[in-house]
Amino acid sequence: MNLVKNVMAQDPLRSIQYARFFLEDLEKLLRSEGGVRVSEVRGRLQRFEASVKELKEFVEGLLLEDYDELIQSLEMRLEALQRYRPEEYLKESERQELLDEEIPNWRGILKTISTARRWGSFLTDLESLKRECERGELDWPYVRERLRELRGHFKALEQTYSECEYARKVTVSFEAYLEEAKTRRGALSQIDRDRLTGLCEEWSENVRIVIIYCRAPVIKESGTEKGIEEKEKRGLQVSLLCFEIAGERYCIEARRRRLVVGRYDPGGLDPVIQGAAACGLKIIEGGSVLYVFNSVECRWGCIEPDRDCTHREHVEVYVEDEAVTVRMAGRAELPVYYGFTPGERKLLKKTDTVVLRPGQRLYLWISGVYMDARQKRDQVPLLLSFESRRGRATVLPS
Repeated sequence: MNLVKNVMAQDPLRSIQYARFFLEDLEKLLRSEGGVRVSEVRGRLQRFEASVKELKEFVEGLLLEDYDELIQSLEMRLEALQRYRPEEYLKESERQELLDEEIPNWRGILKTISTARRWGSFLTDLESLKRECERGELDWPYVRERLRELRGHFKALEQTYSECEYARKVTVSFEAYLEEAKTRRGALSQIDRDRLTGLCEEWSENVRIVIIYCRAPVIKESGTEKGIEEKEKRGLQVSLLCFEIAGERYCIEARRRRLVVGRYDPGGLDPVIQGAAACGLKIIEGGSVLYVFNSVECRWGCIEPDRDCTHREHVEVYVEDEAVTVRMAGRAELPVYYGFTPGERKLLKKTDTVVLRPGQRLYLWISGVYMDARQKRDQVPLLLSFESRRGRATVLPS
């Protein structure tokens, strides 16, 4: 048990997987034929509760409300079971309530916590729910579970773009529908399905608008701000290289270094990093992952003639004192296009080297990088900007 706790403490996604396993074990018991003893139900519930409590250190900010709701609901159910003697059988009505209402709700809250860390799949999940509505019958418990999963995405959107009023309005629209869905029972009517289909389309477009037009705060590498402040005080030249994609920005101090941009592969070539989504776009230096952009997804597993995938190491960026050079990484084969304006696209050949001078910007369209990789919608460029000034560091506006 100590080994399990140590593994869970290191990896929030693994902790969520354990919680889901215990919840599935409870559901399997409740769906078994014949009577179910209360002692068995109580034991599995307590195991699930313990695994949920292990998650608390990973839950913060806007998700605390969901986490508290899950804990309170579990405590109330365990308290209700205290009126039974251990050898008694659970009433069929309570068994059905757990299966139809509470377990889907608990599973949905776990998904809320999970998707808030992996919101690169936001648009894909919206499209998936829309298609389910179009295909046929759905019941409200299942829809509520799917909406809970989406809530994690919306919370991440609201937190990332906290200064954007439009992001807040989109989240308010979603929350209003979720509250309405909590009161509904039975199957969705055709009118209900048509409405939810329309809302999924509307939310998808609104999310795209937020990601494209709203500005996320600049994230700097650890230690950058302190180093810049010291140089500014001494009146020395300060340079920043900023990477920006789909509204997410990351800036580093532009000193001599070699960086590589490619697909993030946790558990493969890359370490598992809390909050970083698999198949995001990463920046690495040496053997270290400096940053992972969760706002985009990278396609992988291409087989000829498909040439729209992202290599784990796709583009090399060399930072010098007065210039940044960009070229294809050694093993990268799939195409990259570049331009110094959004409308300019040239093929970056294996033998090409593109030079970025202070004050310039460079757009890179890297194979397989999308806001929604599975649907291949909204391919977005990675923008590099390089600024060098004496005594003062600023980030170029978009």
